[in-house]
Amino acid sequence: MMPRLTSYLLLIFFVAGAAAAVATHVWRQWEEAAFDPKPLYGVIFEQFKACRSDDFDKAYGEASRGVQEHFTLVQYVSKIRTEYGRISQPQMLHFGSTSLESHRAMVEVYFMSARGQVTPALFTMIQEIGGWRIENFEVFESWPPGRRLGGSRV
Repeated sequence: MMPRLTSYLLLIFFVAGAAAAVATHVWRQWEEAAFDPKPLYGVIFEQFKACRSDDFDKAYGEASRGVQEHFTLVQYVSKIRTEYGRISQPQMLHFGSTSLESHRAMVEVYFMSARGQVTPALFTMIQEIGGWRIENFEVFESWPPGRRLGGSRV
């Protein structure tokens, strides 16, 4: 009788775990579908605009508390100049996919130059009291000339 009871208890445990995993997956999909990424775009755009106008105090203000505790303003300005410096005066910003995970979001950003050069970047955002803040950003190598973003133009 004891092995059978143990088997039933293990079965109940695994079924409950599987049901919890499915429920969590469905809940996350629903949360991502209902999520409006526009506030994220606004924070990224405001930081970029501040950097272009050399208003680094404002750009630093868009960073998360953790970043501000880790980097001084001077260190943060150095990071911005190093990362953003590789972008040659973009004409447009295009926002790509956004993924949401608890209180963090990942946002793909594509910087487009006047000559059509595309430079991708990835921003990690964190939700803090008062809204979304930039936790990290990484600017990747520019794409070869002639490579374009997918999708259609209207």
